[in-house]
Amino acid sequence: MLENYNAGQVEITRISKCYYDDNIARISKYVVRLLINPSNNHLEGLLYGVDITRSQEEYETQVSIVRTLSSNYRDVYLLNLREKTLSIIKEEEGNEDGLKKKEDGSYSYKKFLAKYIEERVHPDDRDMLHEVLRLRNVRKRIREKEEYKGNYRVKNGDEIHYYQFRVIRNEDSGIIVLGFLNVDDVVEAEIRQQKLLKEALDTAERANEAKTNFLRRMSHDIRTPINGICGMLEVADYYHNDINKLAECREKIRDASHLLLELINEVLDMGKLESGEIMLEEVPFNLHDIEQSVLKVIEKMAEERKIEITQDNIGVAHWNLIGSPVYVKRIMMNFISNAVKYNKEHGKIMLRCREISTEGDTAVFEFTCRDTGIGMSREFQEHLFEPFTQERVGGYSKYGSTGLGMSITMALVKRMGGDITFESEKDKGTTFVITIPFKIDAEKREAEQKAKKSVCSIAGMNILLVEDNELNMEIVEFITQNAGAVVTKAWNGREALEIFEKSAEGCFDAILMDVMMPEMDGYEATERIRRLNRKDARTIPIIAMTANAFTEDKIRSKEAGMNEHIAKPLNTELVLRAVAKLVQPQMVD
Repeated sequence: MLENYNAGQVEITRISKCYYDDNIARISKYVVRLLINPSNNHLEGLLYGVDITRSQEEYETQVSIVRTLSSNYRDVYLLNLREKTLSIIKEEEGNEDGLKKKEDGSYSYKKFLAKYIEERVHPDDRDMLHEVLRLRNVRKRIREKEEYKGNYRVKNGDEIHYYQFRVIRNEDSGIIVLGFLNVDDVVEAEIRQQKLLKEALDTAERANEAKTNFLRRMSHDIRTPINGICGMLEVADYYHNDINKLAECREKIRDASHLLLELINEVLDMGKLESGEIMLEEVPFNLHDIEQSVLKVIEKMAEERKIEITQDNIGVAHWNLIGSPVYVKRIMMNFISNAVKYNKEHGKIMLRCREISTEGDTAVFEFTCRDTGIGMSREFQEHLFEPFTQERVGGYSKYGSTGLGMSITMALVKRMGGDITFESEKDKGTTFVITIPFKIDAEKREAEQKAKKSVCSIAGMNILLVEDNELNMEIVEFITQNAGAVVTKAWNGREALEIFEKSAEGCFDAILMDVMMPEMDGYEATERIRRLNRKDARTIPIIAMTANAFTEDKIRSKEAGMNEHIAKPLNTELVLRAVAKLVQPQMVD
């Protein structure tokens, strides 16, 4: 102590951590004040201690904040609210030139801020930044919360950059930390996100409008065939003794019902495609047969409007293919029927099928459909493959449309690994080119299947018919009995199970099973029949009859133990063929 005093050091300070009676650590500041006692001329020390725990924690917090900001922020400053001064902690570009520095190295906050804003900030953001960083506003805001921040722009030549300011108070001290950070990446990402959201909103609004229009059209288009069916029934009732008139009414009712089914199928298919539930088959088929079956239907439509159709096949070496014939036919039908619907009286349609390449077991086919119709506007072409879109400009109104056909067709072609291109000119016509790859059916299994389908007699067969709907029961009963079969009826799956279980082994040749029924559905009934302890339970053909017409429904039927799947509305030939195909081999055995 004497050495310190002689060296001119009259005060010695130490800071240390101490533990008091409550066993809680505190930070204390100890000070020894050296002085000469005039009464005895002795050197004495006056010792006192101060608890500085809180102020030390505040200091460490402030240091931590400054360190954190310094590592993340471009510029960091300390603002002394009492002195209204600003000290530079970190600054990438000097801003203090021309400013008078105070004795402690700080600057006038007001002048520093004004210079910073004038030299760096975009003109459109200067008033905003000046206002939010004005001293009185800083004091007001930090009383309300510990920190606040905001964004502003910096103009550097022709470039615009985005920055963020952050104001942080340190407990109740008068020192404020200011940080400035470049946030170009964050803001640009937000702008991109906002743009994407706006585009998504526009798309959603357009889709919503399209769906509204679709529902309006569907109300019209569904009512049109229903009106035709109801109207022709009234006409038939009136001419009940006129055989020719009755035949004409039946034909028109049949056409209207087919149209109604097509409209409903399009809506259902679109829902399945959107949810990814449609599954494509991989079965053998003959492309030429599908082509001709489509033409047979389309030519009838074309004749009514005197539209000429020409068709040729170029370089086709492989007609027998493997794929999804149902949807291949659907694709062809959609393009060619549109060429008729939106053609002109006495117009022309040119169809062409080409095998453009072959590699290994895959052949690529190109289908071209060119018409001399009304064409499409450039605006509509951009939305051609969007769901529910339709350009109503005078197409032939007899054949309804949902506005889903093209979106379904494009989705199917894409699922098959193909593509669609088109050219269209208003009032001159449209050309579509569809390219799809198919596996080649080298074994020509399609021909074998066709041969198997040729035998359709079910005369003398004993059939268990399971159906809960009276009208459907009557229809299937007529189809089978008219073909010479003996029919036993069950009205749900549980009743069918009981009838089969009580029957003699081999009594029934086949079971026609509805799927959606009360008491017990067709799937469960089939599974239980297959588990019965009798020989014919495992071998009897069970054929599903259901309005669930999708590929995944066929798979579910097969998993339940059913041998075949027929979609409603039922086709007489398909029902007879399915039963004959499954039963006759067993009868031969």
